[in-house]
Amino acid sequence: MNKSDFIETDGFWEAIVDGIEISISEDIMSDAVLQFTEKILQAYPKKIVAMAEHISRDKMIVTNYNLSKEDIANKLNKPNILIGENCGKLSYYDNEIDHEHILEIEFEGVLEEFHEVSMDC
Repeated sequence: MNKSDFIETDGFWEAIVDGIEISISEDIMSDAVLQFTEKILQAYPKKIVAMAEHISRDKMIVTNYNLSKEDIANKLNKPNILIGENCGKLSYYDNEIDHEHILEIEFEGVLEEFHEVSMDC
């Protein structure tokens, strides 16, 4: 992955890789961040179930949707990923859990730890 794979728009470098939209702030764009991004993309298919398990334990998800981790994994669809320096946020605009809300989950490392889960309009 190279900087030339990205287009600069409104303070971010953006690219679409295998249907996943990637955004990196121009303030942190570097070779190291590009390598981190590549690792995220490689790890993502292997981490979906672990992420879905984390989402399935969120009180709001349990209360409103009562879905298993398998159901969640199958309903996420492709994310938009906002990349940080060793963290990021996955946003699911086209999820099938709730067609009216955007599901977001924050992560650290190469999808090693999952944190805040939220649903926004």
